[in-house]
Parts: sequence; structure tokens; C-alpha cells
Amino acid sequence: MSSVPRPDPLSLITSLPPYSPASQRRARSSQSAGLESHSSSKPSSQSDAHSNKSLSKSAVGLACLKLSAVTHADTQEKLSTTVPATRSSAAPLMLCQLNGRRTPASSAAVATVTTSRRATTPDSPTPRSSRKLGSPRTPTRNFKSSRDLHTSPASRRGQLDHTAKSRPHLSASPARNLNERVCLKIPQKLPPPQLCPNSSPHKDLVGHLFRHNLLEEAREAHNSTMPPEYMLDAFLSLGQRGSTNLYQQAQLFLSSHQQDVSDHIKPGQSMPESVSIDVSDMPRDAQLAPTHLLAVHSSDSEATIYAVHSLVIALQCVSIPFFPFCQTKYVDGRTVRDLPVVDIKVPQQSHFGIILRWLYSQSPTTLAQDLMPIPHIVRYLTLRSIEQGKSQLASSTSAPSRSDLARITSQDLVEAMSVLPTRALLEILKKIQVVWKNGVALGIYAPLFWNQLDRTWELVINAMVHSKHTRKAQPPQQPQQPQQPPQQQPQPQQQQYSHHGGFDLSLHLQHTSLNDSSS
Repeated sequence: MSSVPRPDPLSLITSLPPYSPASQRRARSSQSAGLESHSSSKPSSQSDAHSNKSLSKSAVGLACLKLSAVTHADTQEKLSTTVPATRSSAAPLMLCQLNGRRTPASSAAVATVTTSRRATTPDSPTPRSSRKLGSPRTPTRNFKSSRDLHTSPASRRGQLDHTAKSRPHLSASPARNLNERVCLKIPQKLPPPQLCPNSSPHKDLVGHLFRHNLLEEAREAHNSTMPPEYMLDAFLSLGQRGSTNLYQQAQLFLSSHQQDVSDHIKPGQSMPESVSIDVSDMPRDAQLAPTHLLAVHSSDSEATIYAVHSLVIALQCVSIPFFPFCQTKYVDGRTVRDLPVVDIKVPQQSHFGIILRWLYSQSPTTLAQDLMPIPHIVRYLTLRSIEQGKSQLASSTSAPSRSDLARITSQDLVEAMSVLPTRALLEILKKIQVVWKNGVALGIYAPLFWNQLDRTWELVINAMVHSKHTRKAQPPQQPQQPQQPPQQQPQPQQQQYSHHGGFDLSLHLQHTSLNDSSS
């Protein structure tokens, strides 16, 4: 008699309905029926069929138990709870009983069921607090370690509120401390200038003059092989009238025709191509009138007008735009000159007059007077000579003449500037940096100009070093100041300067900064 094939309990998992308490009761009744059939052991075919039918029901019950165990194991893993050991041992006991009937139950499946049912975590609650197997799932707030509760909107809102209470308040725009120590890196030497020439008078003087529409000067240079330095010196000497040089004459010309310039150039309007100025009333000793107007500006500033002679600028600057032709015409017996307006853009507009004075003077002494605090240096050296009983300089506080400044050594300059506060020394370095940047933008070719900038920069850096060594050599006297009587006379002025930081530039600054000169 052929036996009925025994179904695999594991194959019934995917086809069974969801778990319910009623299915659990039917499975237990099927299990008891199957055990009774096994004890009777009837040899008839009906009893075998009944036994196989009971065994199938037992397998169905086992599959239901396995599905229930897997489902509740996943639920318990989410809620981080465990089930009492008395209920978790029912499935292994039933499996052991069915193994006596040679039920094809996999040992791996048994291990999976028992392991997932007995898996616990350190944060799991005690078995007393876990719900019963088969009880309906109800939301609860007792399991604070559950991932479901942590990911709920209410829990997130609670976490944000708690975090906001415990987090310190940070101001979006903190107030700046004026006494904050700021570390600045300043190079000991200025970098070499990198020029971008449009046209150079040292390579082709005649062609360079033609490009700047200096036709008469180009013909003169073509007929004679004169270098550009000789042509420049001859022109500057020709414009010298007594104590008034050509630069001063250009400034006087612009101030005397300020109304004519204001009528053509108005704030907020575009620059005109030229400005017509009547030069008939110019004095005979000032026949070299300016030929062009420079509108000097930076990217964030308005233009400043300078009256210049195109030959002086063209022979020394190789990166400027070409000058238009300056036309002179006669109207009703009056001489009218159309001064073209040339737009010049520089990195920083401030201290452009220092470069302009250098271009007209060609004097390192004039450049040094514009860069260094000459009145302070003369005052300091005069007081020092009076104290030593060796009066070498006049006691005047005005700027010295060229002969007086030439007699001052580098050591005297460093000593005089070392008593200045660090803020004043940084202002000097910033002025030198601005002149250096503007000189690169114009393309000044003269090596004497760059050498004087390097020398002045080095003197200021040495003054910072000297100030640091002097401060370290002197004992600190600040704690003793409150103990001094109020009737005590103040110290001399050269000793009242406060020193902050030194060459390492760990300074107390008040809204003062110096960019890297290489930028």
C-alpha cells in the first residue's frame, strides 16, 4: 500500500495565512491528535491515513509556530524585548517529539527559531515587562530604547527641544575685541616687480614715441641717437624755472583752471575725451603747459584728475595706455589747447601723488621724504643731540632739506623709528606697499625707484627688530606705575610710545591690517 507523501513544513511558510491566536489553538489540537495516533499504532490503512493526516496537521502547526516565532522575533527585535523562557521552549519540545516520527525538520531551521527567540540585548527590559506571545500589538511608551520611538516625529521634536535647551547660545556676529592679538606675516624684503610692458623706450625709442603720438620728439630722436634718460633729463631741466620745477608748474596750472575742468568733468557722469583750456594767459616763464589729464582711479573709488606732461610719463612707464594726440588751436586770437583725458586704473588710488612727484624729480631723497616720517625723525634726533650736548641738526620740526637728510645715517633712521608705536610702523609699510603696487601697475622701469622702496622697507623692518630688542632689554615697569605719586612729571615724549609685539608681529591692532606685498 502506497504511503501518502509527507509535506515539508518549511515549504508551507510562504503559503500560510498570517498568524492569529485561533490558528495557534488549532495547531495545538492537531499536535495532540497526532501524538495519540502515534501511541495507538494501528496497522490498518485507515489508521495510517488518519496518522498521516494528523502528521500533516502537526506539520501545519509547526509551520504556524515557526512563522509566529519569526514574526514575533522581528517584532521583539524592533522593540528590544524578550519572551519568557517557558514559552520559548515550546517549539523545541514539539520538534523533538516530531523527530520521533521522522519528520523532515531541518536542524538549521530549529537553530534559527531558538536563536532569534532567545536573542537579547543589554538594554532589553526584563521578561516581566514583555508582552505575552500572541497578544495584540499595542503602542506603548515604556520602551525608550526602541528605534521606532526614536524615529517618530514626536521623539525627534523632543530631541530638538532638549538639544536646544542644552546647547550654548552662539552669537551670529560676535563683537570684535580691539585688544585681540593678531599675527601678521610680513616679508623682510619686497619681491622683485613683474612688469607687463606695452611698449618700451629702451628697445625702440622712436617707435615708442610714435605710439604715444609724440611726433616732434620722435623725429628728434630719429635724427640723433640719444638715450631716453638723456631726453628726459633735458626736458625736466628745460621746465625748471628757478625754485619751481615742472611738477609744481603742472599743479599750479590745474588749480588755476579748476573751473574749466569742473565744467567738463562732473561727478557721476562719464569722462569726456578731452577738455579745452585757454592757455593764452599763461606766463612766459611757464611755456611748457601740461598736455594731458590723468583720471586715476581704482575699482572702488572715484577718479582723481592730475595734469601731466605726456613725455615725462611715457619715457618712464611702460604699462600705461598710449596717449592721444594733444591738439592746439587758435580761436579769435586765443590759444586753446585740447587736453585729452586718459583713464588710468591702479590697485589703490591713495598715495598716487608720491609716484607722480618721483617721476618729475627722479630723486631718491624726495621719495624717502614721502615714505618715512621725516618730521618725527628730525625731532627725535634733535632732542637726542641736545641731551648729548652735540647739536648737529636744527631744532626745527619741519621737513629737512636734501643736505640735512643726506647726513642722517641708516642707524639714526632705525633708532628714530624704533620708538614709534607698531601701528605707526605698519602704516609706513602699508604706504610702501601701495606705492609698490601702483608702480607695478604703471610699469615704472627705473631701477632707482625700486631700490629706494627696498631700502625704506628694510629700514622699517629693522626698526621693528630694534624696538623688540630694546623692550626685552628694559625691565618691565608697568606694575610699578600705580605706586608712583600722581605729582610725578610725565616721561619725555620719545619714551611714551608703547611697544606691542616685535618682529614676529604678534601685535595689538585696532582695525589695522597689512596684506601680503606679493599679492
